Amino acid sequence: MIDLGLTEDVEQLLDRFEVNENASLTSDSHHFAFLNSQQWLLMGIARAALHHGEELEALKPRLEALANRPDLHALNRLHLARCLAHIGSDGVASSQGTKLLSKIRTPPHGVIERNGWPDNKDRRIDFGFDYDFDKYKVSNLARLFCISHNEASDCIADAVMQRWPDATSMSDFPGGVRYRHGGDDRFETYRDHVQKHALLHAATALVKSRPVVRASYDSEDRNPWNEWLRENDVSFEDGSWLFDHKDSVPAQARQNLLGERKGSQETLVDDEVLFRKAGFPEVSEDGFLPLCGDWKSPDGVFVRFMSALIRERGAVGQCAKFSKTPEHDLWLPSFQSDGRVDRHAGKTPFNPLTWEPEKYPIGIDERDEWATRGAIARPRLGLALNKLLGLTPDDDERRWRDRANRLALKSEVWGEWRPDPDSHRSRYQDDGAILWAERDWLDEALKSCRQSLIFKLSFSKYKSSKSYDDSSGVRRLYVGLKRSGEAPRFWFAQKASKTVY
Repeated sequence: MIDLGLTEDVEQLLDRFEVNENASLTSDSHHFAFLNSQQWLLMGIARAALHHGEELEALKPRLEALANRPDLHALNRLHLARCLAHIGSDGVASSQGTKLLSKIRTPPHGVIERNGWPDNKDRRIDFGFDYDFDKYKVSNLARLFCISHNEASDCIADAVMQRWPDATSMSDFPGGVRYRHGGDDRFETYRDHVQKHALLHAATALVKSRPVVRASYDSEDRNPWNEWLRENDVSFEDGSWLFDHKDSVPAQARQNLLGERKGSQETLVDDEVLFRKAGFPEVSEDGFLPLCGDWKSPDGVFVRFMSALIRERGAVGQCAKFSKTPEHDLWLPSFQSDGRVDRHAGKTPFNPLTWEPEKYPIGIDERDEWATRGAIARPRLGLALNKLLGLTPDDDERRWRDRANRLALKSEVWGEWRPDPDSHRSRYQDDGAILWAERDWLDEALKSCRQSLIFKLSFSKYKSSKSYDDSSGVRRLYVGLKRSGEAPRFWFAQKASKTVY
């Protein structure tokens, strides 16, 4: 809308901020989730302000007045603070918006340490919530302030009854079916949205009167309130969305990998060509080597590879031995979803190198046609390795630099939603990601640590499930080794490649 010069239309949307009924957005099975509409409007303006701050200057007084209202919950005020931080003619974040952001993220009564369990108290209000919400969301709120589950339930019930005084449980609100069609498209019901915003209002009220609580064994600089806000936010810190952080499809993901077909038997291109197309050429033109990645080629071949650390001495023999193992033993360790070592993993002669974070919620535009889910959780090295090697990321974790400010790592994520050819009602995310290391930096890092890299590479195309297509599918697995100052070398994992799915 801002690109089209429709700033006045945005003002008219703000005029309708309090509208809680809209016949054009209501049907027998779906009700107008007006609380979500308020939040989404503020999120949209925050993103627009990030890109078009000067054009939205006229909205600033309206947004300032809205930000000062006491009846807004913390998350909506966070979106408003982002709007105000980016609205301006010079592109510099305003001090007013920055101060408001800091105020929202800082608990007014501080963070205290406390162990043990709070005293259990009886319910003041006989009000029932949905099972999952009561088990997880209410419990998380109780832990945040170290209050009993019943107290947290009463606070949320207060927030619901403040707007709907006759309500006695969530059963009084419509909504219950959460899935459409085949069950892969979950959506939020009207009842879900009532519970969610009541939770946000309850947390906002509690943080004004109570300190936030962390355990004594937590880090001293941990701010559970800020973490809780991030867990309930579906924007990036600056108000941007998933689409703003995706990359172009790299050349490697645009390569066809199937070779000449022999009857029904599908094949892959020759090994040398296969490795070059996947990002492992004998001579690198751009000076980068991939550490991990996954994508689907245009001709349907699924590519996935990862790497781990292996001791320099005896690495060749270990890789040759590893390539002869069966499929169920051909695996490399990685860091847990929190970036730390999995202490319960099985024994292995290799040490983890990479980490694929898991972050939820993913983003407001997660289901948008052009959104890329991986943009919020780019692959990277483990936390301890980043600290050891002195690596620091840029704002969106695309580029990582060492202590000398040299570019060491870069990541690419891409993708979009496409129609599922096997189910006209479904879509799938055709996405991919690659983590690259600058070769000279990598050689120095491996040499200083007396380590090498071991790779597992997988190229596979499934058998066709269609009766008229007799294509056999194809699968080839490889083990690779990268030593400091040397080009990668590979072994074909014949035993592990036998099964084609």
